[in-house]
Amino acid sequence: MAADGTNGYRDVEPAAWYYEAVDYCSENGIMNGMDDGLFVPDGELTRAMLVSSLYRIEGEPETDANGAFAYVDNGAWYADAVNWAYASGIISGNNENLFEPDEPITKEDTAAILWRAEGSPAVDGAEDFADETSISAYAAQAVDWARVNGVIGGDVFEIVPLEPYPEDYDAIAERSQAELAAAIARLPEQTQEEIFRYYFMRQPQRVIGVHIGRTRSTAGRHIQLALQRLRRLMEGKEHE
Repeated sequence: MAADGTNGYRDVEPAAWYYEAVDYCSENGIMNGMDDGLFVPDGELTRAMLVSSLYRIEGEPETDANGAFAYVDNGAWYADAVNWAYASGIISGNNENLFEPDEPITKEDTAAILWRAEGSPAVDGAEDFADETSISAYAAQAVDWARVNGVIGGDVFEIVPLEPYPEDYDAIAERSQAELAAAIARLPEQTQEEIFRYYFMRQPQRVIGVHIGRTRSTAGRHIQLALQRLRRLMEGKEHE
């Protein structure tokens, strides 16, 4: 049971390294946790969650912007935050004018959004990560800013790896061609394209990202999820 101070989150222990941060965000109304009294500290942070947290930090200012992105319902819980962030130049969406609020946010996008929220300040003297060359151009300055200001640490930035996802590859390879074809046919069209380009054509994430209108790291996450879903279908663990 969590100690007093974190709004009673049952899954936030006082000894956890993030306890004080959760306590601060909870007390200041920045993050609200789940409806069942859980914070889910190891859960995925979505794009809507991050933008909504920034919106609350700013005091939930009013905005005249509406309908900034296709498929963002103005009645959605995150709509005001998304419209505010768009009007403020903090977010821009993808090439198809989609914000994808429920998608897990990548480290690159997190750095870029936080950097823009701070006014896109210039940065000097940032140390390169060991995998610096894997960072997308649009996020390079933001990542430098995040490192200099202690937002991101470590020696490696850790973009989603290019090649391969062995566990899913092995599980898929063990099945027959007929089983593979039947499973792929049940997937959405875009997921089929991601699997076809990555699994069959062996295209790198950056190339696939260009074709599906996403950044390299976001494309990598989509490919990973697509392969995992295909694997579940072939193992009979996912139902229509």
